Amino acid sequence: MTAADALITFHPLVALAFGTLVGLLAQSISTRLRHNGKWNEISPGRKWALRWTGALAAYGVGLWVLDHPVAGDTPYVYRLWWYQLIAAWGGTAVLDAGAQMLMSVIRSQTNRPSERERED
Repeated sequence: MTAADALITFHPLVALAFGTLVGLLAQSISTRLRHNGKWNEISPGRKWALRWTGALAAYGVGLWVLDHPVAGDTPYVYRLWWYQLIAAWGGTAVLDAGAQMLMSVIRSQTNRPSERERED
């Protein structure tokens, strides 16, 4: 394997790593803005989890883009980074909405009267 072949093989991994890092930064910024005013009250473990969900979403989408090349399309790097950025922000927005829906369902279930209270 020549140096050029190694560079071509290694190039997508570098692009994937860079896109994942940008996803981490994008999610860190959006999480900090979303929890503005309450950021200092959040535990360090939760801060870590909130930040890294964007990086994981970006990594997963990046792997999917690399696994599904499109012939004649824009260079894969642009498509890779675009989808990774969308996944970092959009993916966590979907997770936040899903978590809020789940919490509202749980709250509604815990606030319902029990069978004994209904009989009385």
